[in-house]
Amino acid sequence: MPVLNKDRVQLTLPKGVVGTNLLEDLYDKPFGIYYDNNFKIFKTKSSNPGQVVISRLDTVNRIVSGRFTFDAEFVVSRETVKITEGRFDVKYE
Repeated sequence: MPVLNKDRVQLTLPKGVVGTNLLEDLYDKPFGIYYDNNFKIFKTKSSNPGQVVISRLDTVNRIVSGRFTFDAEFVVSRETVKITEGRFDVKYE
């Protein structure tokens, strides 16, 4: 069932590989960000940063697919959210 709000997840994998990519809480490494419907930004939490598993990298059709999970923290209040069972199929340029 699709989510009907404006929450968003951003995954940044500077050197992503097929298989497991561990997320960190540093911006020059693989990381995740969660944007909630109230314009709060949560970044990957260092105590449980999570992972992205790339299961498909189709270089002919330019599609990358996978799953992700991570904990993220709102830097102002330290409120934590758990992102679980995330999935993506993205066409890239």
